Amino acid sequence: MTPEKRSDQLEPIMAEMLQKQDKYFGQIQFLGMNILDLAGRQSLTTIRLDKIETRLDKIETRLDKIETRLDDVDAKLDMILTILRSKNGH
Repeated sequence: MTPEKRSDQLEPIMAEMLQKQDKYFGQIQFLGMNILDLAGRQSLTTIRLDKIETRLDKIETRLDKIETRLDDVDAKLDMILTILRSKNGH
């Protein structure tokens, strides 16, 4: 086989391989962009979750304070009821 015939046989094979390589490179780029997008979204989600957690902690603190105040009110009401009962002879 002459070098020219060999070259004629290799040329279509190389062209097909290069086409496939371009196709795969495009798919890899697409996947890479999607991975970066997902990583960015995950990062934003983490930031949002941290903010939500902070807000929930603040709400929990406020609820604890409200609970303490309600306990104080309950104790005062019990004391008032005790006084009223003792005055009425119950």
